[in-house]
Amino acid sequence: MARSSPHSCEDDIEIMIRTGVRDWRHVESDRYKWPQEAILVVQSNRLNEINHSKPKHINGRAQHVECAFLDEIESADQSLSLEDYFSKMRMRQQKTEYDLYINYSPCVDCADRIIEFINNHPLVIFNIHYAMTYKDGDGLRKLKYQEGITLSTMSDSNWKSVTTSLLDIHIQKMQKLQEEVRSKPGYESLNTALKYLDIERFPKWITMRKEADEVHDQILHDIFEEEEYFEEYWPEEYFEEYWPEEYFEEYWPEEYFEEYWPEEYFEEYWPEEYFEEYWPEEVSEDEDEVQDEILDDTLKLTPFEEYWLANGSGRSSFDLLYS
Repeated sequence: MARSSPHSCEDDIEIMIRTGVRDWRHVESDRYKWPQEAILVVQSNRLNEINHSKPKHINGRAQHVECAFLDEIESADQSLSLEDYFSKMRMRQQKTEYDLYINYSPCVDCADRIIEFINNHPLVIFNIHYAMTYKDGDGLRKLKYQEGITLSTMSDSNWKSVTTSLLDIHIQKMQKLQEEVRSKPGYESLNTALKYLDIERFPKWITMRKEADEVHDQILHDIFEEEEYFEEYWPEEYFEEYWPEEYFEEYWPEEYFEEYWPEEYFEEYWPEEYFEEYWPEEVSEDEDEVQDEILDDTLKLTPFEEYWLANGSGRSSFDLLYS
């Protein structure tokens, strides 16, 4: 059984691994601070799911993830049919062991709730693995000698187990979502994905998305019509009629260019030696020296600038240029 999670697999893994790690980067970004949310990964021979702390509960306070998990189990029992109820009762005659992987250790209130649940279900065993001690650890002190409960911090093997579970749960979730999306048409399939992944909760968002698509479809339609407009009002025949090739030959003859831009002009102002000096075909071995000379010429100052730099500030031209 894998319950839907409103987080991505990356989110869930990041919540687990960041809790308790003193990362100096938290000064620059909230991303590196310890998560304010608790996550609980549950493993057993009949259950494999992710639970998250609830933002608000009946009393207006956030509900811790342990209590949310236990409430879910008990409410599920009450909604069972008579046949399923007796089937579950028979299963309760056997011991059921749960591995609970949580980023913060239980608080005092959650510890009391866990003890109450264990007392009501003596064949249940909770193995609690946590990544960081919550506050002063008073919750752990309450649980440490309780029968049916074991406590441990996260270890090498625990990290492998919880990471594998997170991946399995999210893969199952995406496979289920894929089946539901494929069974529904168009925007309804998109709406199903958004609700399932808890990405967008605004009721009319799909309608807004559809309207935006229609607007941009109209823009694309207008872009294609521009070409049709041009072909309609500026056909190729128009240019052939009003701008024939003879027009250019008459008003822009080849002699015009030869008169105003003769070859001698380019030879005088752009001689071949100029290009050979500054843009040689092959780079010489002394290319660095050439570039240094060009740089020196570029940075060369006038006598007035040299005088001002020497007598006005006492700093060299190099210092002023690169300060």
